[in-house]
Amino acid sequence: MEITVLDIKQVNGKTWALCKGNLLQYLRGLKTDFFEFSVQRKIVNNVYLDSIYKSVLNGEPFPPVTLTYSDTIPFDSHGIIEIDENNIEILDGLQRTYRLWVILFFEKIIRDSGAGDFRSLTEAIKQTKEGELVLQNKFVNPKFIRQILEQRDGKLYIETLIEKYSHFDVYFNIWTQLDDKDIIRRMLVLNAGQKAVSSTHQFELLFLHFFDDKKLHYNPAVTMIREKDKRYRDVQQGKRNIGEYLMSSIVIALQSFINGRQLRISPVNMINLDDNKLLNDEKVAEYFNADTLSDFINQLYELGEMLSQKSSEYIKWYGKDTVLSGIFGAMGSFMIDKDGFADVSAIRRFTLEFFKYDDPFKLKEYYDAYENNLASTKVNVGNAVRKAIFNYTKDMLNWGKSDWYKYFSQRNDYDEE
Repeated sequence: MEITVLDIKQVNGKTWALCKGNLLQYLRGLKTDFFEFSVQRKIVNNVYLDSIYKSVLNGEPFPPVTLTYSDTIPFDSHGIIEIDENNIEILDGLQRTYRLWVILFFEKIIRDSGAGDFRSLTEAIKQTKEGELVLQNKFVNPKFIRQILEQRDGKLYIETLIEKYSHFDVYFNIWTQLDDKDIIRRMLVLNAGQKAVSSTHQFELLFLHFFDDKKLHYNPAVTMIREKDKRYRDVQQGKRNIGEYLMSSIVIALQSFINGRQLRISPVNMINLDDNKLLNDEKVAEYFNADTLSDFINQLYELGEMLSQKSSEYIKWYGKDTVLSGIFGAMGSFMIDKDGFADVSAIRRFTLEFFKYDDPFKLKEYYDAYENNLASTKVNVGNAVRKAIFNYTKDMLNWGKSDWYKYFSQRNDYDEE
């Protein structure tokens, strides 16, 4: 892509440049999987973004797109330079870019298939992998597809849009020399205050460079599901297979273990990436290496796999955030009380202890106690469940027995984190 460099700054060893380029050239040069960059959130529904085509038709500028560039760029002087779009990732502007790119995608489908009406175009779209993903978004509905095929001033609306693209300037903030932490920090700053960036997604961002599958070596039976993945809602609702976990659930289980208390996904619990003082505890940095993280994931899986052998009911139950934070918070607390440190390698010993029981967590009693004490109350149910599971597990580790009715009937401390 050819861009014009308008301004350059050096910021803490990183290079930032404000640039201008052509919208059509930018969209044509994108990688086919540009919307799959790991730190990006999913494509969201937003009726205001859906009207971006009118901005292009009217020549109205929209905010710059922020990119990270993985190679060096000759930003020595102002002027026109060429950059390779295979080296870019979108930090901010994905939603706009995706909607504008969809027009080019449809143009290609029309050109390759010869489809010229709603039915044939829709069928042609469904035949491609990208098309299946496109059709999952609410803004690509029958009205939208019919609209782009309308004749306007002797041209299809889609042709008019592409012509406008070819004369439309788009502005870019381009960063180079960013490492993983820089990218994640930049992403969080750019998305601060945007409703579409949930606490769950922010949690994923903060841990993403640790949970890179190229760096870790955990059991291949484990599948980590991110918020933007197709299976996310099913797994979140308990429709999961053995070994399927939300990435955010693994994160909160580890945090709870390290802290020795049950935690929930919340911006309050965000990890401080500065100076490796994770969770404001210097020792915690010892946990964040490939071997320890891989071992934690493996042992979290092993406990779940063991429980599933006891009863298939555990498959749904064990994968929940509330359950994982309660169980692993209790394990961490037990170890901290005893040794002053939550040792990941010791989790396997507790798994073997639980294996001795026919039904370690007595799920029937759990659900009965829950229904009798919480189902119709106005307390914070999530906090109540986490705390009950925490106390039940800790009693099991200390005494080999516990009582769900006791902990679900307690009303104090339910609103604590």
